[in-house]
Amino acid sequence: MKKRMTRRDLFRYSATAGLGALIVPQVSARTSAKPLATEKIPMPERVLGRTGLKFPILSMGVNRADNPNILRAAYNAGIFHFDTGYSYQNGKSEEMIGNVLAGKPRKSVNIATKTKFDYPLRDDFEETLNHHVDTSLSRMKIDYVDIFYAHDISSVEKLTDPIVLAALTRIKESGKARFLAFSSHDQDNSLLEAAVETGVYDVAMITYNFKVNHQEETDRAIEKAAKAGLGIIAMKVMAGGTEDGEGKTKINGKACLKWIWQNPYITTVVPCLANYDQLDDCLAAVREIELTPPQKNNTSTGCVPQKPSSASNANSAKPSARNIFRYRT
Repeated sequence: MKKRMTRRDLFRYSATAGLGALIVPQVSARTSAKPLATEKIPMPERVLGRTGLKFPILSMGVNRADNPNILRAAYNAGIFHFDTGYSYQNGKSEEMIGNVLAGKPRKSVNIATKTKFDYPLRDDFEETLNHHVDTSLSRMKIDYVDIFYAHDISSVEKLTDPIVLAALTRIKESGKARFLAFSSHDQDNSLLEAAVETGVYDVAMITYNFKVNHQEETDRAIEKAAKAGLGIIAMKVMAGGTEDGEGKTKINGKACLKWIWQNPYITTVVPCLANYDQLDDCLAAVREIELTPPQKNNTSTGCVPQKPSSASNANSAKPSARNIFRYRT
């Protein structure tokens, strides 16, 4: 019996098909330079703190994608914020962004990149930092990035070092970055408060998912930082890809995203999208972001949790995260 081709398959193979022709499924679209004819999806947008930038609630982490057609498909579907880094795929991630987005109106996309640096600082810290910025811009064929991150910050001391702040400020003043940011894999809420106090950082990218420790404290820290003008972006949103600690139960990606989107202080999520299935799952979540009244009210079944009305009733208003995946999208 002949296998029925899905709409996703059509999008995937149309990138390499000629007029009136359709290539066989065994042939990969990886080498195609043609854009995928994906359907554009209306996406809610949120303002990224004091930057004033409006981001779609779904962005794309490009660090694991090695097929340019995935990036094209995301762009055509309505994603316009792309996150990469100097070291991702030894620079190939940034090069792919430059090749795919070449010719697109610069203002039609928001591009972020990042770089790590040793701490305590080396003597050539600022020289190396500037070299990374210039190399990233060259790879992506652009004059500036919308957001530049000091990447993988794990201590307040590193975040607030005067030499670091001065070097980042000079990058912004040079016009090579519109806004400055930090990213952290650590679940350390003190970094958010410290970033606000510096007055230098415009954006924070933090680990945020249903498994994070001290969820209520984290939510309060996010709210406080956001109200102070810091834009908040969530990474590690799929919580490692598995629901259980033993790694045997695959995560429900759509439920992960919907759970995060209920926090109004998170501007956008940046899942790492490496294939069409992952992209499709995320786009499907965007299509159904609104919750039905039964889902909103039935917190006891572990549907997407509600925003607590106050800190005093946070425990009763928010269901246990371990039950969230009873709600299947």
